[in-house]
Amino acid sequence: MDRCILLLAPNDDVYPNGSANSSLTPATYASARVITIGNAGTLLATADNTDTETDKVKNVLGNSTTPFVASYELTAQNEGVKIKDLQINVAGADAASFVNAVSEVILVKGDKTTEIARKSVTTTTVAFDAINYVVAEGTENVYVKLVTRKIGKDEAGKQTGDITLALQATSVEGAASNKVVVAPAATAASNAFAVLPVRVSNVALVNSANSQSVASTL
Repeated sequence: MDRCILLLAPNDDVYPNGSANSSLTPATYASARVITIGNAGTLLATADNTDTETDKVKNVLGNSTTPFVASYELTAQNEGVKIKDLQINVAGADAASFVNAVSEVILVKGDKTTEIARKSVTTTTVAFDAINYVVAEGTENVYVKLVTRKIGKDEAGKQTGDITLALQATSVEGAASNKVVVAPAATAASNAFAVLPVRVSNVALVNSANSQSVASTL
């Protein structure tokens, strides 16, 4: 931090009014306002587990593009910031099943429509390298949805237990200054989700079909 300093002229240049011989003692004054001088912006990242899209533990279906499973709040201060690289860290009780259950991770802007990027899943750390996503000065959210694998006989998909996701920006710079910005720590974990197979929830027996009588019992 720095303070704004007001420095009066040296003795030889300052005289009492109406006098040319006596000098005044110079004085230094510090303002009461503290000014912080930095060479780049800052980035804050948090898991937004109170977002109405992601505020509950949920089940998602295999062989589908899921609803949002995580929301993250990004705050750029002093200038916009460019997230050059980031990663999604998978955790939770059944993190080991994530690779078998999920084929892609999709990042979506705060408008909940515009896709930022998507990456194929090969490990429990999903890297978005050279994403170059600019967070304007202020606060915005980004969302995560998934493409899940088909579950069933001879299919790669897998039913899972609870899984969570955290976002970690790994390389950040000022959008205007182009200076390196200290990357924030990984966010806390999202609310948990689990991947389930599609199941028939109800079976109703009928006594006719296509004008033909059929057995109404098994």
